Amino acid sequence: MSVFYKLFILLVFASLFSCRDGGNFDAGSPEKAVQIAGGLVHMCALLDQEHVFCWGENNENQLSLNKATNAGGEIYDLKNEKVSQISAGTYHTCGLFKGGDKDGLPFCFGKSGPWLKVPNKKMHAVYAAYDLTCFLDVEDHLDCVGKPMPRLGPGSTIDPALLVKNYGIDPISGKGGQDFSAKQFKNIKFDENWAALCAQEISSEKIYCMGQENYPGVQAINKVNARDFYIGGQSKGYIDAASQKLDFVGASFGFQPADNLAKPRDLKYKAIIAPTASYGNRGFIVAKGNLYDDLTPIPEGAIIIPGAPKTLVFEDASSIVLGLGSTKAAGNYYYCLLKNNGKVGCKYFEQGAEVPTNALVKNLPKSLRV
Repeated sequence: MSVFYKLFILLVFASLFSCRDGGNFDAGSPEKAVQIAGGLVHMCALLDQEHVFCWGENNENQLSLNKATNAGGEIYDLKNEKVSQISAGTYHTCGLFKGGDKDGLPFCFGKSGPWLKVPNKKMHAVYAAYDLTCFLDVEDHLDCVGKPMPRLGPGSTIDPALLVKNYGIDPISGKGGQDFSAKQFKNIKFDENWAALCAQEISSEKIYCMGQENYPGVQAINKVNARDFYIGGQSKGYIDAASQKLDFVGASFGFQPADNLAKPRDLKYKAIIAPTASYGNRGFIVAKGNLYDDLTPIPEGAIIIPGAPKTLVFEDASSIVLGLGSTKAAGNYYYCLLKNNGKVGCKYFEQGAEVPTNALVKNLPKSLRV
């Protein structure tokens, strides 16, 4: 056996073993992402080759791309399938197939059960959070699946499959039990601490909520003219469509003045990016050209995470995912940024200290890293 042949064999084995670090490398060496989605302790990226790649912890089969299921319970290996979009909940990820007979049909993988049975019809959008997943069909009607949603306070759980048809909340009277299945929606937002979600009606741009009848702020949030919004119990924030400035219904959420951003409400905003995976009532804002600390310009599209003592500003990034990153203790969290060049950067913190050995950080493939 020649020296070159031996060297070739060694390199092959080295590459194989170096990839066994908690990620799914069936898609080859990913180099560019077009979308990212994160759960409690896992991350997924939709690559520019239209395949899905995941990394992080696999304690609930979050990385099991070869066990994706459709409405009929058929099992697919996603390394052989093209995908148009993805969204992640705490321990699961859902998405839509792209191309062929399956184009637009939904799938899910991860922690499974009867509650994760997806609808058997073509969809054009998917929204997942916590133990829920909602889809918008080709006519923009909302269809949800998930674990029974526990109410805050007394009352039985709410079946997400009945959420739209049986649990709409009238925005004038506040009375529940309304049927919203005929409404056309966009921009779905979930509330982790209440059995509720809200969405914008396409025709009126008004925000409607579904879930437990005593969900607070339903009438008030329906009256605003919002470009985007965020819900979190008593606190509901929105970007005014005319002024592009941030305002609130109820208490403001984690957007207090900080040492480096004294007037957050004076900025103009493009979108609110809701937190994921049980992080709590904290929103992310995508700023659109204004002043940073009244002196330094913020580039359009910079991502701002508001809070004290310091507000974080990320430039040259198209989206961000933030979650707990751990089941150990409160105060632990991670964030992953999708940069404009398709690269991904992740950081994990425990009680304020950065921990580079967390699976969400160390298992991010080098070819995809910033």
